[in-house]
Amino acid sequence: MKDLIQSKQFRSIIIILGVILALLCVFAGGMELGQRRAQFSYRFDKNYNQNFAGPHSAFSPMRNNRDDMFNTHGAVGEIISLQLPNIVIKGTAEVEKSVIIDDKTNIRQMSGAATTSDLEVGKSVVVIGDPDDSGIIHASLIRITPPQPTVLPGQNISSSTNIRMRMK
Repeated sequence: MKDLIQSKQFRSIIIILGVILALLCVFAGGMELGQRRAQFSYRFDKNYNQNFAGPHSAFSPMRNNRDDMFNTHGAVGEIISLQLPNIVIKGTAEVEKSVIIDDKTNIRQMSGAATTSDLEVGKSVVVIGDPDDSGIIHASLIRITPPQPTVLPGQNISSSTNIRMRMK
């Protein structure tokens, strides 16, 4: 038995088995990583339309309107709920987006710095951040903006009118 353990063939077999075992561990780790990425992708895709596009009819999933374009990394609109660190923003087409802020979130108002105490329900904001797999945006920047102009039903404001208004 001692001769068998000390033989070169036995050592070679043990080394080969060790290499095969190491390769199997690397393969299993790759499979686990691939599984996690696939689950993330599936959950993200499952919630994508609901979180970023809002409710749409199955018969008109995309209208040729820029307001209906998906915005995956941010939100523009009015704060409708503020329970720090969670904010809900109602944007274009009545789409509500959930936002989470943390200590790293940069909050700005016009050209100066702002704090969470400057955030209020009813204020207009622009949020930039990274969505998680459930569609909640983790804000890296929140800019408090002046209130958005409202357009009444039936009004059609052309870009030339907006330019003339800004020039006055």
